[in-house]
Amino acid sequence: IAVIGRLDSSAASLVLATHVFVVTLGYTMTLLVGGLGICFVSQRCFEDFSTSRLQSISRVSFVLSGVALLFTTMGVLLGMAWAKITWDRYWSWDVKEIGGLCVIVWLVFYLLAHRFFKSSARGILTISMLGNIVVSLAWFGPELNGLHQYGTFGQSMLLAAVVANLVFFAIGYCPAGWVRSKQA
Repeated sequence: IAVIGRLDSSAASLVLATHVFVVTLGYTMTLLVGGLGICFVSQRCFEDFSTSRLQSISRVSFVLSGVALLFTTMGVLLGMAWAKITWDRYWSWDVKEIGGLCVIVWLVFYLLAHRFFKSSARGILTISMLGNIVVSLAWFGPELNGLHQYGTFGQSMLLAAVVANLVFFAIGYCPAGWVRSKQA
């Protein structure tokens, strides 16, 4: 409601508000796919998944990634329209624009990997966490370039998120049930 109160009645404001909303949906869905990968890896540390359950999780990952690609692409295109209205140019190679493009490219490659490497649902779900890194850097990375002043705490949190996702990514390639076998 606070955002709506700040908008004026111009078309540019409506395009900008829609852009922010749609990009937020796309980025959040990409993070949700990565979160699904983290849950997969965490559960797999204790025991392996049945084939039907693995296929089901993989299918959900594919659908969510497709919707995330749709929303993110729409958001980037709306951002380009807003830039044309406001600044009379579509693209200026801004850090945020490059970040949005990187998320789109990541989602395209992830969906292609899903389509062409169906036999390895474990690998697909494991690499989904790399999408978390791409979105984190695209969404919060501009502060590293000095565009936002969150201080070193924000930079430390971003670094911690990247490292945590890399750790889960590495754990994803451990054998199933390796935690349980260590306890025995």
